[in-house]
Amino acid sequence: MMTKSFEATLKYLYDLQFFGMKLGLDNTRSLLEYLENPQHSFPVIHVAGTNGKGSTCAMLDAIFHAAGYKTGLYTSPHLFHFSERIRINGACISEADIVRLTNKMRTKIDELKCTFFEATTAMAFDYFKENGIEIGIIETGLGGRLDATNVVDPLLSLITNIDLEHTEHLGKTMESIAVEKAGIIKPYRPCLVGFVDDNVKRVFDDKARSVNSTAFYLGNITTFSNVQLEIDRSQIDLNVNIHDGNYFFENLNVNLTGKHQLTNAAMAVSSAVIQKQFPVSEDAIRLGLENVIWPARLEVIRKDPWIIADAAHNPAGMMVLAEAVESVCKPHFNKLFLIIGMLADKDYAEAVRIIAPHFTDIYTVTPRNEGALKAEDFAESIRQFYTQVPASESFENAFLDIQSKMNSNDLLVITGSHFLLSELKHIRMTS
Repeated sequence: MMTKSFEATLKYLYDLQFFGMKLGLDNTRSLLEYLENPQHSFPVIHVAGTNGKGSTCAMLDAIFHAAGYKTGLYTSPHLFHFSERIRINGACISEADIVRLTNKMRTKIDELKCTFFEATTAMAFDYFKENGIEIGIIETGLGGRLDATNVVDPLLSLITNIDLEHTEHLGKTMESIAVEKAGIIKPYRPCLVGFVDDNVKRVFDDKARSVNSTAFYLGNITTFSNVQLEIDRSQIDLNVNIHDGNYFFENLNVNLTGKHQLTNAAMAVSSAVIQKQFPVSEDAIRLGLENVIWPARLEVIRKDPWIIADAAHNPAGMMVLAEAVESVCKPHFNKLFLIIGMLADKDYAEAVRIIAPHFTDIYTVTPRNEGALKAEDFAESIRQFYTQVPASESFENAFLDIQSKMNSNDLLVITGSHFLLSELKHIRMTS
């Protein structure tokens, strides 16, 4: 149960969203200077990209922790509790520390009119410094170049992939978005880029060349074989070939499912190999991937009947989910049910066009957020595919209705906004 002081602190932090989204580093640098620049007290792997950032960060954190290093993990957004954003060795920051660190910064936050993300980023760096982490895994919030996290000098920069997102802030073409993501590439520090097309690759090549960085591309340095996809896990043989040698990992077990998670695993393993400051053994890589936990990424919530939660919230994410449904889920189930709810500022029409044809029954709900797309409006946009699309303002009502119709040969997928998935905690589910 939250204390009154924590509730008040959380309200204060969330109210900072009144200041909106500010792309720029001046506030963050001023706030961190006030805190004596904690971001300089530990090495960092910095991760940007359209999708897959969180999963890749979680795998990196698990690998370095398995290798015996004290790790700090900063990701966003959270699903159930604010504290999920800031972790050390997998353990979330305490409510008491959130209150204390907010109070420590509060005067400066008010003076600068910092945004929510600027304040939480500074909190994470200060917390990591206090606790003497050895390596930080830091996920960008939006873009890269002007993201509040882009005040670090990383050992290695990662860009997982590029797709159209936040076009009002990052630009309306793949190339313009790539320019923003490439902003995390730092002088004389290597970078690793996931699968991108040639036009986008040229953006990263130009940026890397301009700052004397070495750019590695996942498609150039890795090969996959012996891919096996199960509903609740994956397996792969992975070969990583870089300038100092060839690294082969046979039968890597990944505690996450879907081809996209194997790509994320390849990003994490390649990163561990490319950076040399923190030696990581093959055993640590195996143990980290076998034990990684990252909620709501094709996460099995229940097995009788089967229920999966996935945080796809944009067209690129829906493409990944659709592929996983076709390749991993459809061969095993009779009817496939979908509960979906999104925010109004997302490209929900394109997301629906991608995901709807893969399900037999679809329900829309309104996530608990003032920016939510109304369930009825969402359902209307889906009725071009299906005439019967029930709309519910309540996630619980939709869930209970579907539960009454499911049998052991059916599957329910719950997807869309993180604000929708956070409601899973209110539903009692047993494995």
